[in-house]
Amino acid sequence: MSSWENNRNLPDLEMVVLIAQTFNISLDNLILGDTTMTDKLVKDGSEMKKIKWNLYFSITMIITGIISFLLFTLIGSTVDSNGYLQEPFFLVPIGYLFLLVGLIGGVTYLIRRFKRN
Repeated sequence: MSSWENNRNLPDLEMVVLIAQTFNISLDNLILGDTTMTDKLVKDGSEMKKIKWNLYFSITMIITGIISFLLFTLIGSTVDSNGYLQEPFFLVPIGYLFLLVGLIGGVTYLIRRFKRN
């Protein structure tokens, strides 16, 4: 309840119904009667979407980095008839780049997630 009063968090739906019943007011009046509460509901919803997309992006980047390293290993190295080494070395820095971006996104996700609570 104090988190709701201090604009840090919203109560769950059961709590809102219980409050409305206790004070004998409608849910519309309780939630939408105050414009700051409406703004907070919209803001919290969009913030959670951003946090979730950040998590999905981070996981995708990490998986892409791992796939880059796996491809480098699977393709392997060969020496052509002229004696030139042929290997997909470009996959290594790309893999590290994806892993780094994914880890930075993951840390950002954790910071935003715990900052919100």
